[in-house]
Amino acid sequence: MAIIVFTYLQKLIQTGQKISINSVIKHTNIPLSVLGTIVYFTLGLLTWLRERPEFTFDPFHWVKKEQLLITFMEFSHFDFLRKLLYPLLIIIFVILSIIIVYPKLRKVYLKELISPVFLIIIALGISIFLSYVSFRSDYWILTRQWVASISLVPLGFVWLAYRISKIFAKIHIIIAFLWIMLCFTPIVLQFHKVAISNSQALRERLAQISVISKEYQDNFEYLESLEYFETPKNLQNQNVDDSNQYWVSLANKNIQQGGKVWKGFRGFYGHPK
Repeated sequence: MAIIVFTYLQKLIQTGQKISINSVIKHTNIPLSVLGTIVYFTLGLLTWLRERPEFTFDPFHWVKKEQLLITFMEFSHFDFLRKLLYPLLIIIFVILSIIIVYPKLRKVYLKELISPVFLIIIALGISIFLSYVSFRSDYWILTRQWVASISLVPLGFVWLAYRISKIFAKIHIIIAFLWIMLCFTPIVLQFHKVAISNSQALRERLAQISVISKEYQDNFEYLESLEYFETPKNLQNQNVDDSNQYWVSLANKNIQQGGKVWKGFRGFYGHPK
């Protein structure tokens, strides 16, 4: 739905057309959308939608309530901007405000900037919605729930920064160059840091890989054959951290063996046998 709304509004901006029922129907492609919806829910009813587990977790166990906004903004969606996050957001806000206030500027430049801004807003909105669902379901609010949006926000920001640089270029090329340097320097530095970290982690992982013994292989095959992993009785009344370590240990064994995800992990979600 978000993709349909975004692409439709983008089409209106680019073509200058007005919103109409016919254009909405044509853009949505009702037959294809209905077919996709049927396929999606059919697969869901056969798999993940068959049962809804009841959770009693603290939503703020991993992302603390007092750190939620900082984690959401600085350590996830806008992590690539680092210390320049708020200065850049203030500059962008000022630029947008000036363009909106002055009719001549609004008529010429607003439609150039609204699409990337809207993309960022949609991405943040999706993450907020998923976190709200977790909160209402008594499930953990996790940063991995925001993965798709975390990928979209940098895309929208680069798009927006490029559009703003074109505006600055009409004033003076030096201003446009300084703006580009200001926006993309933290992105390049962060990419370099992540690349080094991932390369080091990969080397360490490869160094740890060894031939799996016959005893380990038999144990892996036994775990793979189980339909449902029971939480050990000594962990059933323990805190979340202890219980979570049990599942992490099983997941690491599954990764070490490779291949498909073991069927027994349905036990983590509380499904009955």
